[in-house]
Amino acid sequence: MPEAFLLRHIREADPADLRGYLARGGYEGLRKALAMPPAYYRDLASAYQVRRDRLMAILGDAGFTCYEPRGAYYIMTDIAAFGFPDDVAFARHLVTDVGVAAVPGSSFYRDPATGRTKLRFCFCKKDETLDEGARRLGMLVTKAEGKRQKAKGS
Repeated sequence: MPEAFLLRHIREADPADLRGYLARGGYEGLRKALAMPPAYYRDLASAYQVRRDRLMAILGDAGFTCYEPRGAYYIMTDIAAFGFPDDVAFARHLVTDVGVAAVPGSSFYRDPATGRTKLRFCFCKKDETLDEGARRLGMLVTKAEGKRQKAKGS
């Protein structure tokens, strides 16, 4: 039901942002959204599920442990196997050396140490963006395999 979908997102929004949005005429946008046919929301949910499943596979192939979301448009992953000191260091590595951005998991916890082995990836992206992300994360696997091969040869 569209109303439940929208109300959940409104409830999660920052109240100050929401008040500003509504003050700028956001009621009209809300009315339009509520007037959309149910098929619109079914199609939207279906498209997000396809992207979620696709990014889950991409991340899994790259060596991430993934936690399947049940309603969000992001995937939380565990990065302990990559051997970085923490989530911030690994997120910087991904941006700098791989060209893929993720949000450090520690930013989502009251005690940041709880999330130091987590990264969050968003899948509400265009197919082309996911394609490029898969290609770049494929390099990450290649680099990890290269380090393993080098260690075996030493």
